[in-house]
Amino acid sequence: MPISINGTGTITGISAGGLPDACITADDIASGAVTSAKLASGAVGSSGISDGSITYGKLSTSGTESDNVKKRTAVAFCVANNGGTLQSGGFGFSSVTDGGTGLLQLNFNFTASTNAVAVATNHASGAMGGIERTGLTTGAVTFQSRNSGGNAQDTNISCIVFSE
Repeated sequence: MPISINGTGTITGISAGGLPDACITADDIASGAVTSAKLASGAVGSSGISDGSITYGKLSTSGTESDNVKKRTAVAFCVANNGGTLQSGGFGFSSVTDGGTGLLQLNFNFTASTNAVAVATNHASGAMGGIERTGLTTGAVTFQSRNSGGNAQDTNISCIVFSE
């Protein structure tokens, strides 16, 4: 079929895949024209997200604080107990090492950056004094939990880690 431009401005005679690679640039696409549904379906082939996923590695690491998405994304979270068990729903941790009364080492399943790390913890209810982060390496974060008298005490710990 010959290619023709109709009086209405439409083109006929081009089949799917009939345009050469890279002939349509980002400037040619109207703002907002590529929808989330199209991204999820894998319809955007050469954008690097053709599998429909946006991975952690594709997030912004911009030097502009408000644009840096990686700093606002949790890299690990879990609930752990002193018996050395990760509770259900955890992410980013491979195991727990019980270091004795109230001492837990949460082991990452990736190599973490120790730059600009924020770790938030919480403990099971009861007569707790608090939780102290006692160590941080590229492989683990360690906590000591204490009761209100300052003595080491076993407890479940909820933990969330933010890092670059």
